[in-house]
Amino acid sequence: MSLSSTNTQPRNRTMLSSSYIETENDVFFGSANSASVLIIDDSEFDRKRIRRLFRDAGLNVFLDEVDTISNLQEMLNETSYDIVIIDYNLSEGTGIDAVTLLHSHPEHADTKAIMITGDDQSNVAVQAMKMGCEDYISKAQMTAERLKQAVVTSIRKRAAAQNSSAKMELMVQDLAKDVLSDLSGILQPKLANMLRDLRALKRQLSQPDTNIPERLENIDRNCIEMWNALAKAPNLCAELKTDKKLH
Repeated sequence: MSLSSTNTQPRNRTMLSSSYIETENDVFFGSANSASVLIIDDSEFDRKRIRRLFRDAGLNVFLDEVDTISNLQEMLNETSYDIVIIDYNLSEGTGIDAVTLLHSHPEHADTKAIMITGDDQSNVAVQAMKMGCEDYISKAQMTAERLKQAVVTSIRKRAAAQNSSAKMELMVQDLAKDVLSDLSGILQPKLANMLRDLRALKRQLSQPDTNIPERLENIDRNCIEMWNALAKAPNLCAELKTDKKLH
């Protein structure tokens, strides 16, 4: 069973209000566009402390919390999160196990993870960063300002990645349109000629002294030309992609 504070927000999540806005750097924590954050820590005391630090930092976020990895799986299935704050020392497994679960989830591959631990262990920090954590904070050094820095940086990087992904998707769509347009210009005349020859062939089958082999030769030639046009499609895609990059 997941843990969260009770109030009027959807799914009983906590909403921490503030006026913190950094629109200049594409970071916005206003009421209309709040970050969604999940805390996984098996210590109720530490979860409450993290909530307090978020409030002191003036970050306007939706906060959910869980205490075990199994509950983490449940929450990831139900809700989309921008950031997951993960305690390294958990009652079931470690924070590394939680990071692995997070980034293997189909809906959270780009969710940012911030690792926290009660001990300032460099080996844990290195391991966490190698596993894809955006930041690492020891609980002894975790202040409102340090937490704010980690969260803002994570949100900024996630937004940049999503923007880049959206641009790539648009480029692929444009590329597909260009390829289809070029292929259409090549294939449509060939198909029109084939259709004309087939209709003529149909009319001439019942007539004596008609040059049927020539009609069949035309159809065969058009089929070969269409096949070659389709075979050139991958090269056409590459040329169009290069042209778009140059422009």
